[in-house]
Amino acid sequence: MPQEQLILIVACFFTATLSGMLGMAGGISLLTIMAQFYKQELLIPLHGIIQLVSNSTRLTFLFKDINWNVVSVYCMGALLGAAIGSQMNFVIDDKVCDHRDYA
Repeated sequence: MPQEQLILIVACFFTATLSGMLGMAGGISLLTIMAQFYKQELLIPLHGIIQLVSNSTRLTFLFKDINWNVVSVYCMGALLGAAIGSQMNFVIDDKVCDHRDYA
């Protein structure tokens, strides 16, 4: 096994443990470590897949302890925030960025 893969496997384990214990910081820590090995074009989707697997595993083990009332309120707020945030992206892009820089 290449050294790079071994480092990333160990990093995934420890950052998932950190996230499980603190409820935060594991994902961004893993992203920082992965950035040393991968280009941005691969880094973002690969990190997303790893986070999906990690969080799905945690969901599987803790499913019986989910408070569905809290989840429903959170999801309503998340949908509202996503709708507002998606519109803010266009406002920021049109008002702040000079599109000639990206051509």
